[in-house]
Amino acid sequence: MLSVFAGFRYALAVLALLSLALLLLPLLAFAWDALRNPGCLTIRVEGGGRTAEGELRAKVSVSYCSSVPLKDVRVRIGSRTVEFGRIARGVYTQEVTLTLKDLEEGIRELEASIGGLYRMAVRFG
Repeated sequence: MLSVFAGFRYALAVLALLSLALLLLPLLAFAWDALRNPGCLTIRVEGGGRTAEGELRAKVSVSYCSSVPLKDVRVRIGSRTVEFGRIARGVYTQEVTLTLKDLEEGIRELEASIGGLYRMAVRFG
């Protein structure tokens, strides 16, 4: 009877370790990719023309190189938030309208969820 419980405890411990490894895998893969390539996640704002209201049209691009997808990606430029949703490896671009004050303040924050499990927020300035 005692050996049955010992086997069950062993199986439960192995299952717990495997579950923990599966939960940590996206975070470890993202960290590994970011350490190998510091430019793995870049944000670029390119100016365009002016609108009739005096605001500026701009293209906001997010370039990403990791195999772990990011979800709920948001870039805050001044008071404006640009939402990209889910991104995987590649370049994602959105056209937005910004005020001159937004451009002066620049990129304020990047927020994303690594693999849909770990929330990450990077604040600039």
